[in-house]
Amino acid sequence: RPALTVGRIDHYANGEAFADAFFQRGAQPNIFQHEHYIFRGNVPTEGIGLQSKLSFLLGGYDLVARYLEGRWGRWHAIVQVQSETRGDKVYYRKPSAAEISVQAGLALSRGASGIIYFLYSSGVEEFRNAKGEWVQTRYYEGLVDREGAPTDNYWAVQALNEQLHALSPVLARLYFHGAVAAQNELLSVADVDLAFGLFGDGEKSTHLLVVNRRTWQGRTVALPLKGQVVADAITGEVLPLVGDEAQLALEAGGFRLLALTGID
Repeated sequence: RPALTVGRIDHYANGEAFADAFFQRGAQPNIFQHEHYIFRGNVPTEGIGLQSKLSFLLGGYDLVARYLEGRWGRWHAIVQVQSETRGDKVYYRKPSAAEISVQAGLALSRGASGIIYFLYSSGVEEFRNAKGEWVQTRYYEGLVDREGAPTDNYWAVQALNEQLHALSPVLARLYFHGAVAAQNELLSVADVDLAFGLFGDGEKSTHLLVVNRRTWQGRTVALPLKGQVVADAITGEVLPLVGDEAQLALEAGGFRLLALTGID
């Protein structure tokens, strides 16, 4: 069976040395589970401040993808669904459904092979110092509350899982070719606040994962894609064209996998 380990890749003293030691070729590839939670209490719900935090998150995902390049391994993203209050201060705010979705989309755009949610259950912790003295009360809310009833994010994750289950058999057949923020071999130019992942047969890129980084706004973006036919890889829906630009509707924080045929 593969070995699994959990960590945050940019916290390793020597990421290259870790990758060399952990991602060794064997019967099954080992799995690194990357955890990074960005939705602190002071993180805004839209605008430049939120985009800065998403870029920080994506930078870690990029680093994991870089360490895996040419090595035998896989990685999973542990995404934030929880909130945490320490005393009367919100340490982690509760992410919205769109903010949960965008974490998953960004991870997939960097070649993640799995999505894990942290944390599941809710509870109260009496935090004490080394002497056993009470210091602080901490309150956690996960996907289910302290009575075991689903929270709002339980249903958000359920809907996201349905999308991931539909995406999985298609994406699993493809190779991850890399990721770029703007121009690439399938796309000549890109709108702002988008992220992309390239997938294909191991030699030529044929699929493009598009992620809407705006978690507060659904939008339709115009994509000048280098393919004669652009379709949703899951539903088969052919995207309409305006001029030579495909029109792609994206939900707030949403992502879609596109298949391109007739590429020059």
